[in-house]
Amino acid sequence: MQTSLQSSRIVVTGGNGFIGTHLLRDLLSLGNSCDVLVPQGSDTSCLEDLPPIRVTPFAEPEALGPAVAKLKPDVVFHLGALVCRERTLAAFHNTLQWNLLSTLYLFEALVQSEIRRIVYIGSGEEYGHQQAPYREETVPDPVSPYAASKAAAACYGRMFYNCFGLPVVLLRPSVVYGPNQAPQFLIPEVISALLQNQAVDTTEGFQTRDFLYVADLVSAVLQAAIVPGIEGEVFNIGSGEAVSVRTCIEHIELLTGTQGLVRYGARPYGKNEIDLYSVDIRHAKERLNWKPHTTLQEGLGLTIAAFAKNLRS
Repeated sequence: MQTSLQSSRIVVTGGNGFIGTHLLRDLLSLGNSCDVLVPQGSDTSCLEDLPPIRVTPFAEPEALGPAVAKLKPDVVFHLGALVCRERTLAAFHNTLQWNLLSTLYLFEALVQSEIRRIVYIGSGEEYGHQQAPYREETVPDPVSPYAASKAAAACYGRMFYNCFGLPVVLLRPSVVYGPNQAPQFLIPEVISALLQNQAVDTTEGFQTRDFLYVADLVSAVLQAAIVPGIEGEVFNIGSGEAVSVRTCIEHIELLTGTQGLVRYGARPYGKNEIDLYSVDIRHAKERLNWKPHTTLQEGLGLTIAAFAKNLRS
């Protein structure tokens, strides 16, 4: 197993997403050339300020695998997914197609290839209402179609490794945040509102979360691509610290110098809300030789500065 990504043929699915763009910046800074696969019609404007990247659109979920295999990659980072928090049958059908089936077509297409490593990005949400902190051997108990699609894809990833030797490594990150995240997520929603001196509705915020700064996730993703002998393994990736949502928001209030704009309790808790959410990251520390380096306050400070800069531009 090559212990460096240099001179590797790299494909990133979903490279135009929040995590994908951060990953691409690091890959390109290392001198790599990358191909990006995105669903047809996807917005790729976020890639315009990066060095030239080959972007290949694909029309249907079943087209992803052949499109990637045609590029003959050494390493694939599979981030492409439909992020959907809805608990509806429409969400079930959409995540089934774009999260599960597209991943299965990708795995199938690469079985006969000379791929060195596939890094698949799942979600800590797969664990659902289990005792926290979640361990990798905890049986998933998904509470949403999105989480179920991710858990099923991870299960198939293990099967493809066990049956066909596909060199896939599976990551389950906790709640990721950072610069340029879409505004429908909690942290960017609160930051954007407070920076513009606007009120924002939140829950009471007593549920706990493990907030992971995006740069720490990217460093784990890169490690998962090069550490030898970890094929078929699952790794939780998180900050290692569980805090309440309210505590996180209070940090944002303090760092933005605002008070009285957050209306705690004005928004109800979500259906099947997970009360206690944190991940055990000892396995990643031991096997990936990885650990997070960014505290919540540091990460929020960097995120606020980036959002403030975007608002001024």
